[in-house]
Amino acid sequence: MQPLDSIKAIGIKNREFARMAVITVSGDTPGIIGGGVGDDRYVLNPFLIQPNQQITLSDTLGSNIIQLDGDLEISSSSVTSTAMLLTLSNGAEVTILGADTLQFLTGGDGTTGQGGITQTFANFVTNGLGIAQVPASGAPMVTGGPVTVNETGGTNGGGTGGGQSTLPTVSLAPTNGQTTEGDRGNTIVTFTATLSSASSQQVSVDYATSSSSAQSGVDFLAASGSLVFAPGTTQRTFDVEVVGDTEYEPDEILRVELSNPQGAALDQSGSVIKGFEALHTISDDDNPNDFSQTLNSHFLNSFTFTISGNSAFYSEFFELITLNAVEVIEYLSDFISWNGVLNFVVSFDGPINFGPNGIFTYSAGDGLLPAYGGIAANGQTFAQQESLTGIDENGSDYDLGAYILPNVNGSLTNYGFPLFFDDNPNAYSQQEIPPGHHDFFSIFLHEVLHGMGFWSTAQHDGFGNSAFDDFTVLRNGQYYFEGDAVLDLLGEGLPLATTGSRDHYGFNINGPSPMERGTVFESGNYEQNRWHLGQVELAVLSDMGYLTANEDLLPIVEQPDQTFAFLFSTDRNTSPTYFYDFF
Repeated sequence: MQPLDSIKAIGIKNREFARMAVITVSGDTPGIIGGGVGDDRYVLNPFLIQPNQQITLSDTLGSNIIQLDGDLEISSSSVTSTAMLLTLSNGAEVTILGADTLQFLTGGDGTTGQGGITQTFANFVTNGLGIAQVPASGAPMVTGGPVTVNETGGTNGGGTGGGQSTLPTVSLAPTNGQTTEGDRGNTIVTFTATLSSASSQQVSVDYATSSSSAQSGVDFLAASGSLVFAPGTTQRTFDVEVVGDTEYEPDEILRVELSNPQGAALDQSGSVIKGFEALHTISDDDNPNDFSQTLNSHFLNSFTFTISGNSAFYSEFFELITLNAVEVIEYLSDFISWNGVLNFVVSFDGPINFGPNGIFTYSAGDGLLPAYGGIAANGQTFAQQESLTGIDENGSDYDLGAYILPNVNGSLTNYGFPLFFDDNPNAYSQQEIPPGHHDFFSIFLHEVLHGMGFWSTAQHDGFGNSAFDDFTVLRNGQYYFEGDAVLDLLGEGLPLATTGSRDHYGFNINGPSPMERGTVFESGNYEQNRWHLGQVELAVLSDMGYLTANEDLLPIVEQPDQTFAFLFSTDRNTSPTYFYDFF
């Protein structure tokens, strides 16, 4: 509704209301009200119009509205092609000239600014007064019976003087049905529009779908049209197609509504779902971790990704950060399954303290990208616990990801090397990383693996074992990770770093190393190198309880600049949610 320059209250004597022009109307001086150049609203209020008043309205300048407030009782009506006469229950008569140029708002309380339902002249005549249709130009006037306007904008009663006394209502069914989506193809859902009683006149009503939590074109195919009821018929049907898929997702809601009835009124019954609308549930039937229901052997994991913290200054990087981070998460889902919804984050923040009394501290200005995450009460990382059990112990906090701690000069670096953000990241294609740059994709993958479980707490004095530490054994001055999957893969324990953090692997100080370098190696060389998963990372995660797959597609451990011919479908069939949450 466009702004109104004034509101004219008909029948108000010596009363003042904010933003309302007061017009005195008396029964003995009829006159014509209206003609203002602005957009006006004329309010017919049942408690303010005086008995037996003779009121004439005419206003063809601007866009104008006649509001008929709730509880207004109309004892009879007469309608021509361009005008109407409303006789009220208290004997007052309101003549409206040029009615075909006006909008009619029924219900509410115009004296307080409360509105109801806005209709065209033709719709008000049909839906409000219960008259079958506006007579053609030059045709005789038609009359309607008594109606009462209710607070929500509908009317009770009505009908033409010579025939039908009450308009039928039209309703929609099922109003709260449910359909299982299926894995492929489309499922037909049939909706039925029903008239409360047969009409001697032709009746029509429009229908249309709209998105609620279900999305048009993804979860269902948009549908709209008009239904025509021949005289004597009471039901018409229409179909909506629900789209099947193998994507694990919550149940979703499809909305369908009727509108613009001609020769009938919309069924206003119902407190939450009105009789003229339907909220239809599309029920998901997919298992998030059933590999038989995946496309191209891709786990259908659920996740969100958020950029948070003091990040507003770096908004120019948001799209690139999101592209690379989501590609890492999708890439992990080609090999690793998780339960629940993992909340990934890139957080521009600091300072960050690790260890008792903050013995390890990262601060804004350090130009580093440490891991984001934490340890649950059972020693698992929060992400690991949720992945294995579905329990989200850390609540609204993010589960895993990386901090970006900009340099003191505001630049984004890693150990002094500028970050490279791939503008078209693909985990399975070769990427030329500019000399002197560190690859953000590789760093984020590395830090996310820490959040998934590569996380030692025992390396810090005063802390007990994490779930990762439970698999470690000290031998001749070096710790080794000795889970069954790792021992089967390597034939020996995985040597862990002797300097820096123990939740990396490193060179074996007690003999030949079973591998050289790798994604979670102690000193990952990110300069000009794109890193990927190897079998050893999947073996560690398998020992820690994760369901993994496709190990045979990977080398034992990746070397710098190694690429693979293996390529999953670009449509991995997941539905992540992305957020920008900064301050």
